[in-house]
Amino acid sequence: MALLLSLHRSSFASVLLGCGATLASLLAIRYLVHRYDHEATKKWWRKWMSRLFGESRRIIIVGDLHGCFDELFDLLGRPPRCPGGLSYRPGKDILVLCGDLVNKGPDSSGIVQFYRQHQERYPQTVFMVVGNHEMKLFSIYEAEGRRSASRKTSPGQPDPSGSTSSPAPHCLSIIPPAPSPSVALSPAAVTPTLPTPSQSDTSSSESSSSSKQERKKGAFRRMLQELTEDDMAWLMRQPKMLRFPIIPPAPPLSLSLSAAAAAAWGKQQDLVVVHAGLNPFLPLEEQSEWELTHMRNVLVDGRRGVEDDKQGVHWIDLWDGPQLVVYGHDAKKGLYVTQHTIGLDTGCVYGGRLSAVVLPGRHIYSVPARRVHCQPKSPLPSSPDGAVAAAATAGGKAGG
Repeated sequence: MALLLSLHRSSFASVLLGCGATLASLLAIRYLVHRYDHEATKKWWRKWMSRLFGESRRIIIVGDLHGCFDELFDLLGRPPRCPGGLSYRPGKDILVLCGDLVNKGPDSSGIVQFYRQHQERYPQTVFMVVGNHEMKLFSIYEAEGRRSASRKTSPGQPDPSGSTSSPAPHCLSIIPPAPSPSVALSPAAVTPTLPTPSQSDTSSSESSSSSKQERKKGAFRRMLQELTEDDMAWLMRQPKMLRFPIIPPAPPLSLSLSAAAAAAWGKQQDLVVVHAGLNPFLPLEEQSEWELTHMRNVLVDGRRGVEDDKQGVHWIDLWDGPQLVVYGHDAKKGLYVTQHTIGLDTGCVYGGRLSAVVLPGRHIYSVPARRVHCQPKSPLPSSPDGAVAAAATAGGKAGG
């Protein structure tokens, strides 16, 4: 009996020693992989980690681009060549742009054409939502005629000037809950009503800003000269909202969270991606196209959204889930993380940063703008780097 106990103890100790040695080896290899930038070693590491623990599919959501093509590649690239880059894996990671790809920056047409080609190559993992600047582009495109001498279809492609290039009659395209988020888009069966101009903006200086509006239209017209009919047809087919299956959020890392908040933070959530926001008083299926692309605040008494941030209250102050909403549109607030919302517009086109969140886990990645392309109407948050650090404390890990 004593001999059996001795053998049992020795075998148990051997197992523990073996596990410890394996773990130590993995940690040592991981250190070497990150210490020495050798691409073959990194590929070997990822290959064996995926075999051991399964391939992890990330959802990467990128904030407002506004034509900042170079910064997009900085953000998606691999460190150390791209400090702050998140090592995007095409076809494996799900990539989502949360609107406003165009206007203000140096290469709006380049971003549209690149992303169109990228989505056509990886249709199950590459998505975007439409922002207010795309909506403005659509309105000028429709008002001034679909075709002109300078806008032609791509060679060998059919003329999409008919109904196929019209915006979808619904304002939502939802990815329904499923075992995998890489499923085809399906339109929601709703036809929203758009607010009248008086609902969206009560500005009294409309007549005095006519020249400014003409300058803005000129920028969109120049953009239309660079985009083909096929580009516009593709862009106008993009959804205003995306919904992904239930995802586990990151564990709360901030000691300042209350016990109730920490418990709520740990619950699983659906992921919704929009450009501007959601009206807290309406179900997802009844959100209007205008609110999804333009809204900043909501009037509590009238229960409708407004773009003027001096009216009402910010919609996120009233949004209590259960969905996690990731949005852009509001560079004045910068990176803004709450329990149920993540705002990603960090003013890249204004010389700020381009930011992304990676789910599950809520890891924040950020790269600095290469230059100032446009002056902001309002000052950006004073410390974008500090905002990234604060977001990491609230619920994730800063990637750069």
